[in-house]
Amino acid sequence: MIDPLLDAAQTLFASPIFHSACLAIVAIAAVLAVLSRVYDDTLSQRIALSLVALGATVQMSLILQTGYTSPGWGFMLAGVALYAAATVAKVWTRWRAAGKPSHPFRRRTDWDAWPSTQPMGDQRPERIQ
Repeated sequence: MIDPLLDAAQTLFASPIFHSACLAIVAIAAVLAVLSRVYDDTLSQRIALSLVALGATVQMSLILQTGYTSPGWGFMLAGVALYAAATVAKVWTRWRAAGKPSHPFRRRTDWDAWPSTQPMGDQRPERIQ
């Protein structure tokens, strides 16, 4: 009973179409994060995400040209694609619930708030009751 399920999973996770779809999800999520003003990250994280988007696009084209895949990479790509899609959904729902960007006072560079990693540096506005 387990053998047919295992064979089906290996067939799905070794499929070039499945690999390409997962890589497309990762590339789109990375591009959305790089271009978004809502997703709060640093300049170095944005550079890393742009490299992820480029790498996913190159890998997707190689997979579609050669057809080489493996079930192990399929499982990993499925996890990364699910994580990317969940992160996009989380940021989107928080943005929609707030009715505006969740970080309206975004810093201009990594160095404006040095050494703090908070979006507004070490200065916090007083809470209005």
